[in-house]
Amino acid sequence: MPLNLVPFLTDDTPATTPLRIAYIQSLISSILTRHIFKPFLFTFSELDSIFHEWSTYLLSKSTKKEAVWRQRLLHAAFSSPSAKGRINRFAMTVIEDIEGAVGPWIEKSKGEEMRREVRLVVKVAAETWRSARIELGRVGVREMEKPLEGEVLFELFPRIGREGLAREFRGEGKEDPGCIYSAGNIMTTNSPEVLLRRKEMGENVVVPNDDVQQEHGTSSPD
Repeated sequence: MPLNLVPFLTDDTPATTPLRIAYIQSLISSILTRHIFKPFLFTFSELDSIFHEWSTYLLSKSTKKEAVWRQRLLHAAFSSPSAKGRINRFAMTVIEDIEGAVGPWIEKSKGEEMRREVRLVVKVAAETWRSARIELGRVGVREMEKPLEGEVLFELFPRIGREGLAREFRGEGKEDPGCIYSAGNIMTTNSPEVLLRRKEMGENVVVPNDDVQQEHGTSSPD
């Protein structure tokens, strides 16, 4: 954890609870993104650079050829006799990484509950991404849009989208600009939860969202 965040998260105050939750969520999101969402084929991460090179080369020649090659490769990888075992072994690695990252923030009495929830999250992420990746459209993590105000403090979930289909795969006369499945979710330095914490720490700031203050048991100034 960055040292400048320690006082923000470790005290026992109304405002630190949502901030700790956001921090833990950002840890989980970053691990899922690194291991599952960003690799070309997450169960063969050791070949990731090669697959990306092939994909880039084919795209320079033909978007149709790249789409067909990518779909066949991923379908074969995910439907082979050894695929289930490989996915399960890979999932265990991701689960262990998440448990190691968030474990220190979880009460010991909640450890088993945390492990059950982490296993469920990783299972859903892997299965959903496997289904998304074998589509003809290129689905992947996109660059997050910059916030209008403040700086990004925590990235809670990545921006995910699909590129438009090649002309040969669209209906006649139809356009396909692609789509965004998740716009992403961030907490910025101007988020009400952060401003509330800064106010708790004695800074002269205005918390614009009264609901946040009321939710955490504080009252608005007269």
